[in-house]
Amino acid sequence: MDNLQKMMNWQKEFTSQFPEMKNYKDLSLKDKSELTLMSISNTIEELIELQQEIPHRKFWSNKKDLGMSKMAKEEYIDVFHWVLTIALINDWDSNEIFKSFEKKREKNKKRLNNGLYEK
Repeated sequence: MDNLQKMMNWQKEFTSQFPEMKNYKDLSLKDKSELTLMSISNTIEELIELQQEIPHRKFWSNKKDLGMSKMAKEEYIDVFHWVLTIALINDWDSNEIFKSFEKKREKNKKRLNNGLYEK
């Protein structure tokens, strides 16, 4: 079992403790959509919390350490928890995510090589 699948299994075990996620595979498309949208909102909230932990996001800040704090890493993991939850709700497994990532990576490489991104 790969590490991504292991984390997805852990997240599935964790989220199954919440009533909304207990039988997520049996939800209607409407309910899955609502749960996905809520999870996206929670992901955004966690991204904002991560952003607030980055020392140089405010030019007036006296924090000069460019290193990621323990709290920033924790917020990053919170983001990842919600991303995994979105995958679970939509019944995506680690192989499907990997294949989609690989396909998108190739597409982005072509864009870079064709000058669509600044180098």
